[in-house]
Order: sequence, then C-alpha cells, then structure tokens
Amino acid sequence: MCSSDLVANTQIRQVLAHATDGRFQYNPTHYQALTPVVAQCSKQSFRQAMTQEVLDRLALTRSVPGLDLARPEGAGLRDQFDPRTWDRYQSVLRDVAVPYRIDSKARSTRSEYPSYGLDAASGLVSTAADLARFEGELDRRSGTPLSFSTLDQMWSNTTFAFTNGLTLTTPTGLGWFVTNESGQRLVWTFGHIPDASSALIVKMPSKRLTLIMLANSGGLAQGYNLENANVTSSPFVKIFLRLFI
Repeated sequence: MCSSDLVANTQIRQVLAHATDGRFQYNPTHYQALTPVVAQCSKQSFRQAMTQEVLDRLALTRSVPGLDLARPEGAGLRDQFDPRTWDRYQSVLRDVAVPYRIDSKARSTRSEYPSYGLDAASGLVSTAADLARFEGELDRRSGTPLSFSTLDQMWSNTTFAFTNGLTLTTPTGLGWFVTNESGQRLVWTFGHIPDASSALIVKMPSKRLTLIMLANSGGLAQGYNLENANVTSSPFVKIFLRLFI
C-alpha cells in the first residue's frame, strides 16, 4: 500500500492543495515530491504510469511523456517503448512550437525549452486537441481516467483541520484552483516556463465548458496574479466569462 505521507507531518492532499506549511502558498515545484509516490503506488516509473494510464487509455496520440525523448539525454529510454510509438513521439516532438522571450517593449527573441524529462510537476508535451479530449473525458465523468469521488475532491475547495482547533479552506481542490465568479464555479489551472511557454485551462463544470489556451511564450501567465487564485486578472478569462456567464 502506498503511503499518504511524503515527509513527516505532510500529506499528499496538502501538497496537491498547495498547503504544505499550514497555509495556502502556490508552489508547483512541490509536486515533484509526488513522483516517487506514484511510482510506489503503481509499481512502475511515473513516466510509464502516465503513458499507460492516461496517454494510451485515452488515445492521446499527439502527446509525449517528456521533451527529453528527442534529446541525447533521453536516448536511453528508447527501449521502454515499441518502435512505432517511439517514431510517433519523435514526429510530435519535431512539431513542438519554437519558444520566444518577450521583453518589456513587446519585442520577441527566440529562446529554448529547458531540457526536461517527466515528473509530477512538469514535462508533458501535448496539444490543445489532446487536452480537449482529456478534459472531455473528465466532463463525462465516465470513471476514465479518474473516479467520481476523485473528481469531486479535485474540483471542491479543500479544508484542513488542525489540532489547535483552527481550520484552513484553500482556494484549491486537489491539483486545481476552485473559485466562484458571478455565481458560477470555475475550476482552473495554469502553467508557466519562464521565457518559453505558458498554459491556461478554465472549466465551468455546470455547463461542461472548457477554455484551453497554450502559448510558446510566457504571455498567458506572466504578469498576472494567477498564483494568488485571481483568475479574473487574466484578460483572456474576462472575455471567456463575458461570453458564457
């Protein structure tokens, strides 16, 4: 059985809710600590678990478990995949968008993605179409790849009770932000690789609507207040809400 504790007095749900020190503080790098937990539970590497349980089960054919698979440092992983799958991954990685750095005067210069494998914090290469397929499965609540009870915990604000009698309710569920705007519950997340890429996903579960945005610069996240659970600081989200609420 896999353990619910990562380190002393820290639970998996605290890491997922960004509440590892008894208060909300967004820090996605803490998710790296979940990588060996998944490996322990699944009896295989995190990369293998992600490939089998998500990418293969949902037929996400334009997603790749790690940018390093197209680089020399990932060559040793070739034997983990059949030749056809490996060739497909290489084809997808050749199409990865060129990243750009945007300066204070809105001038763009080419940058580079960091050399990165896959762990519980980052590394998956995907497309808007594959993400839409994944999000559609969540909206259908079919039990694939996540159960009803897991989704309910992911998409509900998390409350922690402490021995001193105090409680903490975070602006996150397990792995997602959960906020309300104009009476509508929003479930959302974002990603950001400085000077290289950014992503924003916003869901309205009651309407089964999802906004998915990907960029090969930091423009979707940089300079906004998303890390403090302020989703409406994004002009893209403001337009989305204006259209659908």
